[in-house]
Amino acid sequence: MPIILSQAINNPPKKQSAKLKRFRKLWAQAEKLEQSNMQLQQRLGEIAIEVEPIMAQAEQAMCANTHDLLDKKLKFLKMKSLAQWQRRELFEWIGDSLTFLNHSEYTDQNRLEQQIQRMDDIVGPPPEDDYDYPDDEDDRAIDIEAILVHFEKDFGLEQAHQRAEFIKQQQGDLFGHEEALAEFDRHQAEEKAAALKSFKEQLEAEVNFDGADIFDEDDDLDPFADFEPQGPEQDPGLEREKQDKADLRKLLDGANVKKLFQQLAKVLHPDREPDKAVQAQKQVLMAQAIKARDEGDILSLFSLHNTHVPGSELEFDNSQLAALCQLLEEQIEKLKQAKSDVIMDTPKQARVYEFFYAASDKKVNKNIADYKKMSQADIENLNDLVKYLSSLKHLKPLLEERYDMSHAVNPMDVFDDIFDHRL
Repeated sequence: MPIILSQAINNPPKKQSAKLKRFRKLWAQAEKLEQSNMQLQQRLGEIAIEVEPIMAQAEQAMCANTHDLLDKKLKFLKMKSLAQWQRRELFEWIGDSLTFLNHSEYTDQNRLEQQIQRMDDIVGPPPEDDYDYPDDEDDRAIDIEAILVHFEKDFGLEQAHQRAEFIKQQQGDLFGHEEALAEFDRHQAEEKAAALKSFKEQLEAEVNFDGADIFDEDDDLDPFADFEPQGPEQDPGLEREKQDKADLRKLLDGANVKKLFQQLAKVLHPDREPDKAVQAQKQVLMAQAIKARDEGDILSLFSLHNTHVPGSELEFDNSQLAALCQLLEEQIEKLKQAKSDVIMDTPKQARVYEFFYAASDKKVNKNIADYKKMSQADIENLNDLVKYLSSLKHLKPLLEERYDMSHAVNPMDVFDDIFDHRL
């Protein structure tokens, strides 16, 4: 029996089939998620406007103090009396400051560029082979991780140069280029992850090549000797997946959806609207309809149809309803991911969510008060550190503390090692 979509959504019959119940449940879940994401986007925007002056004041002070602290670190980096491990810790500490300054829109870009150039003049390009590769195979895994840490630092410094150059090309106006900078940061993060993965694979390949083969050609104990991978034709799940995708494509290309979009276009097309104000609204709605059609977003497509097309009477049979349910499941997964996309839309929006966001105004106000206290304490501590860091006598204990923290041994790790050896 054909099912009229608008009735299934708005006025369901008293007796519902299992498929219709599932469809209504998924539809309600998707609507709830979409509404939640819209409310989150709106709420973050409202909070961002409120806290912008507070964040700007705090971050400007932090940037100024970080620039001063970086000057001190660079001064010490020139001194030859530092041991190799001390110089390495200082270099990584400098990297922390550069990371913060590179990701703040309140950084003095000219000063940062000068500081990066000073560091280059002091350190110079990294040597091609700065790491020792021990012969002890038991230490190889540890060495790989250590090498990766240094590779990541070097790669990060190179990206810092690129980011500073990108900001310079924007003429320092980050307020008008937030989206471009956020996209640049996302690209750099993906590039760094890919480079680390590739470099790690190269190191592991070298280690495996230097070691003995896992199985000799004449080894009778090879556990993979009788292994035969299952071909696609042997996997019934794969065949079902192909059929499901075919059903979905048939549904999206079917007369119902085409008819739905044509009806929407007839009602929403801006060229048919003489009123300029309404025409602008219809341009937005039409763009949403086209995007929903192209992305298979049936929730948005059907919602637009039910809202703007009077007397909507689209009919679907049981097989099409099952396909609609699968589309809704995919849409629900996209909407769950969309929440993360909303939060991480820009670095500023991510900070607003982290430090201030809450469902109630009372909680937001408390978060604002806590942020003011926390940021003021951070500013004062950083200012005190800049004043304190006046000599090598004061620097070396800080470097030793950083070294101890980065090389601290977790007692549970030791216990695990002992337990593994007993096995």
